[in-house]
Amino acid sequence: MPVYVDVDKSGGDAQTLGISSIPSTVVLVNGHETDRIVGAVGTDKFVEWLNVHAVTGEATPAVIPGG
Repeated sequence: MPVYVDVDKSGGDAQTLGISSIPSTVVLVNGHETDRIVGAVGTDKFVEWLNVHAVTGEATPAVIPGG
């Protein structure tokens, strides 16, 4: 399930995940980070990255664009 976190309103969540740059996308599996993308990436690369995690059966990434 995708989760959006507004880092201006929920700075504690961003701090917990170690978010220091936005946009950031983090994949969590059973509460543990397995991968992340920091910064803007092209649509094709982002979709490919998401599909890799979907194919491996990992949890849906939490999208934390902030702002």
